[in-house]
Amino acid sequence: MRKIFLFIAVLGYMLQIQAQTVQQDGKPERRRIAVYITASESVHSDAKRVVNNQIIAVLNQTDKYVLIERNEDFAKQIDNERGIQQSGNVRDDQITDLAKEFGAVAVCIADLGFFMKELSVDMRMVSVTTKTIIPGRTGSSEGSINGVADIRKIVDNATAEMLSTSSGSSNSVSSQNNSANSDKWFILEDYNLMVMKKDVGSGTWSSINQSCKDIALGGYNDWRLPTQSELAILYLEKDEIGGFTNDWYWSSTPYYNYYFSYYWAQSFSSGAQGYDYSNNTNRGRCVSKIHP
Repeated sequence: MRKIFLFIAVLGYMLQIQAQTVQQDGKPERRRIAVYITASESVHSDAKRVVNNQIIAVLNQTDKYVLIERNEDFAKQIDNERGIQQSGNVRDDQITDLAKEFGAVAVCIADLGFFMKELSVDMRMVSVTTKTIIPGRTGSSEGSINGVADIRKIVDNATAEMLSTSSGSSNSVSSQNNSANSDKWFILEDYNLMVMKKDVGSGTWSSINQSCKDIALGGYNDWRLPTQSELAILYLEKDEIGGFTNDWYWSSTPYYNYYFSYYWAQSFSSGAQGYDYSNNTNRGRCVSKIHP
């Protein structure tokens, strides 16, 4: 098959973590989460370890989450499973099934890529109950690295983005969608995204990427393809945004094992994500940051 599926469909309805909380000193018990890092072969094991430790440190500083006690054993068991499988890939549902056995209610999964001294960190929080990305719980960051401090800064930015967005969908839609420009773009306020109301057509990754860059809708020249995480958000909000087909859509996120020959895409029929060869044809929808 042209698409190589790496994780299950992201369902089109919004679900929260369904976990009981225990009152302690007047405060609810923090949700138990697991952390798992995936990385391309170009990412050094030391960098992977720094990313893992920094994510754990940041999450432990919040009043919402606490790491499961045996997270290292959990990660090792997933790594062993990856080694057994011929593809070397483990789907999100396999990760969440094991995390549930370890007592977690959610898994923070971070995908790492490294190319030309640039490290990218793409994060998502996945519910072990629904086995889907928790709405609003995604984050990404990238930048050049010259040492551990740079890695930690990139991780901090991605984690902060993931934790700062709302976990519900009802508040993500802005009242600005009733403005004079509502026929041109749709605003997702919680994600700081303006989404074009129409596709830019279908084509290779390069042609669609360039089409977004060439757009000056509303006088703005920063239209672009959404990242892999943002594309998942667009799928979750597709009925509100409107105009999508049931085809596959390109993201701007490369699949680093293939050095920019493959890019992540998502089916707007099933919600599944996979990587696709850049010369194949998929549809495109452009996004921009929200402008005042």
